[in-house]
Amino acid sequence: MKTYQRILLIAGRDMKRSPAMEQAVWLARETGAALHLLLLDHNSTLDMVGHLRHDDVAMLHEAFLRERRDWLGEQAAELCETGLKVTSEAVWTKRPAEEIILHAVEWHADLVVKDIDLHGGIRRVLMTPLDWTLLRRCPAPLLLVNTEHIAPKRIIVAIDALAGGDDPLNARIVEQALALAYASNAELHLAYAFQAIAPLETMAPAMVPALSGDLYDTLYRLHHDAFDAFAQRYGVPTERRHFLHGPPGLALFDFATESSADVIVLGTTHRSRLERLLMGSTAETILQHLPCDVLAVKPQGLATLLAEQAHADLMASA
Repeated sequence: MKTYQRILLIAGRDMKRSPAMEQAVWLARETGAALHLLLLDHNSTLDMVGHLRHDDVAMLHEAFLRERRDWLGEQAAELCETGLKVTSEAVWTKRPAEEIILHAVEWHADLVVKDIDLHGGIRRVLMTPLDWTLLRRCPAPLLLVNTEHIAPKRIIVAIDALAGGDDPLNARIVEQALALAYASNAELHLAYAFQAIAPLETMAPAMVPALSGDLYDTLYRLHHDAFDAFAQRYGVPTERRHFLHGPPGLALFDFATESSADVIVLGTTHRSRLERLLMGSTAETILQHLPCDVLAVKPQGLATLLAEQAHADLMASA
């Protein structure tokens, strides 16, 4: 079973050992992966001073980053003493998303680990601009850590059943979920949310019951058969197959809560599938209280495109 080889941790600007750091260190230890600690930061006050004293800009930036490099170096040295392969880097930037994307590609990371940001001391899951940008554009699998659980024991894999087992994104989702489950010896559960189509308001009342009933039964069988075929293909036992009902965001949230899931694995495409699945006022409310970590997975082939876009954005802002 393929496990992680290169893990990229996005360290917190507060220079503290966070749940994401503990998770990344644990995964590196379990899999033998190399671990790179990346801290991205800048100071708006120093930006203003730099405009007034242009010749001092580099010196000011270096002094600001030195403390962060020293802290990272201490963490890396401590971890290396325990047998891990750890490197570290601090970067001055006002465009953290683009820097993370470029580092993920250039370092060939097969997993990026980051804490979900806090807003005013309240955890708002997946709602910061940086987190949303990374969910859309990070080419490597992205583990957003929302809990203090280090070793996940129950992982939920949310798939698109109708796309089938041959779908590249579905295959990638399962592959990444298996890698995490293998590292942690976790239970893998397959989930799919079926939402029936509501009858049109323009239908004659006499037609709605029969048509909606027939349509519901047809759609239900179609989706359920596709889900079973997918589960059978990957050898998921019956007791770990969960055919849910209702809007995907709400159904997945309820199931994750009721089953005490540690991680939910979602497939995302560039500005499309995740937004259709999760965005909207109701979904945002749900995500603010999501009780587990999220592993977001992209299909293969997007890395070059996303890296080029990030590089262009950085050049445009320079």
